[in-house]
Amino acid sequence: MMTKIKAIVINHQRLVLVIMFAVLSLFFVLPLAHTRVIYLGDDLPYHINRIQELADNLKQGNWYPYLYTYHFHGVPFLLGAFYPQVTLMPIALLSLITNNYVIGTYLGISFYTFLAMMIMYYVARRLDRTTFESFITAVVFAFSACRTYDAYQRFALGEFLAMTFLVLAFYGLYALVKTNGKSGAIVLGIGLSSVMLSHVLSTFLCVILLIVELVVLIPAIQQWNKFIIGISKAIGLFFASAAIYVVPFLEQELYQAYAQPSPRNLALGAPTFSQLLNNSLSNNLVNGYLLKTDQGMGIGLVLILVIIWGVVRFKNLQRLDKWLLVSGVLLAMTSTQLFPWNLLQRTPISVIQFPTRLLPFATIALALLSGKALNEFANELSAKVKANFVLKLITLLALVLGPWLGAIETYHASMKNQTGFIAWATFYNGKHYEGDRAVADEWYWYIDQYIPKESQAYYKDVFNRDAIVDGEKTKLSKFTPISNGMIYQDVSLQSKENVLLPAPQYKNVYVYQNSKRLRVQNQNGLIKLPRTKQGNLILKYQPSLLDRASMLTSIVTWLLVVLMGIKFILRGRKTAHV
Repeated sequence: MMTKIKAIVINHQRLVLVIMFAVLSLFFVLPLAHTRVIYLGDDLPYHINRIQELADNLKQGNWYPYLYTYHFHGVPFLLGAFYPQVTLMPIALLSLITNNYVIGTYLGISFYTFLAMMIMYYVARRLDRTTFESFITAVVFAFSACRTYDAYQRFALGEFLAMTFLVLAFYGLYALVKTNGKSGAIVLGIGLSSVMLSHVLSTFLCVILLIVELVVLIPAIQQWNKFIIGISKAIGLFFASAAIYVVPFLEQELYQAYAQPSPRNLALGAPTFSQLLNNSLSNNLVNGYLLKTDQGMGIGLVLILVIIWGVVRFKNLQRLDKWLLVSGVLLAMTSTQLFPWNLLQRTPISVIQFPTRLLPFATIALALLSGKALNEFANELSAKVKANFVLKLITLLALVLGPWLGAIETYHASMKNQTGFIAWATFYNGKHYEGDRAVADEWYWYIDQYIPKESQAYYKDVFNRDAIVDGEKTKLSKFTPISNGMIYQDVSLQSKENVLLPAPQYKNVYVYQNSKRLRVQNQNGLIKLPRTKQGNLILKYQPSLLDRASMLTSIVTWLLVVLMGIKFILRGRKTAHV
């Protein structure tokens, strides 16, 4: 009888937690969603075009497009093979369901906030945190300055989505070592693949830091044979789950050369330590470019308080908590000019562009400490004022959410006069607005990042849709985007000897006319047709056998993981009712 009562209490507790996470995830977007505007973040045009492209393809029954043609100024752009899009699809779907890109995007941000809290809560519980500590940990992480900054000020959806899953990868490796390979492989494999299916640079940094974590954990490995089997399973699961993106990406990268996307000077992109500290203490969410100050990204006031608590209590902390504190502080400090980033400028590390990309990892480490730190503070407060549990919970939520809400309101006030994205607007016309002035900008959506290196010199022709027909430049005006393709209807392209289309040449891209495939040549990274006849030209991306096999592999892997998860949950419930 007591066991059944305990099971009911546990299930009731879980339901309450899920409801609270759902309410908090809506609270994360409401202060801005009620404006029905998405303010112009750094990457807003880029990601809105991605969302719209996915939505338009979903309307046509294609859930996984490779060649983008509906948006990005009508440039046939193989972004589906170069930038992970699986985790972005729920936002596109929500935009279709709500019939509004703004509401759909805010609901998508809310959904991933809910998922982030659930995942962080799960990991905290696995690390032997109490239910209350785990709940606070999840809330601190979800409402962290870094995560909020990526969602709104930068609108860096790739990194924002990746932050949802990063902690799974690090916990998975930790569990794999601590249990001698008995568990952790699935969590590590799925966690890392979910990061990969969100953002490549986050995956790159994650792998580097996983190697560092492994080096630290090596002394704890007791049975190397079981560990090697476990890590092999994790790697296999990672590649199987992420194959839908990894295989087409490698297929294109091995086909021809591509320039490094938006190279940056690492040293110039790193803030000073004082800037990072000021941003964190002020809980700043405003881009320094807009305010013409040095304000920008930080880890937030709450995590600064966690660091202070950790330093004061360091001798009494458990080993894992000491490592989390040291890791969080080192990662935060390394993101600044205290680290000699100029020494890494000519190394593969330079692809990360901004050293502040380390701050999400610092946020995760410190957030895992926050539950203990804030719970201890609440217990001391309760002892002094004899507060009950409800008052204790409200106090901690106010401590976390109060500074966050203040920062959001400051951000909102600073953006009111900035151009926003509304309802069914589009960035298709290749213009953005500075005040009331429309400015044409062919570099605005970063289309140059994933076109062949050879074609970079002809980028303006591609962007302006200028074809070269029998040696004469001709601006194309009649074209119709289709799923994974484009129909060119300009008569000027028909019955010609030499046609250079303003379309990058990618592997698996073909051109048809009158149902017959035309011979295609690669000239300066663009598609050249030696001879055309009468009739529309149809440019199509046709997934290769490798593409199709990788998609099937990932789908089957996802289904198997979901079935295993359901089996695990049902087994847990059955055990609870025995």
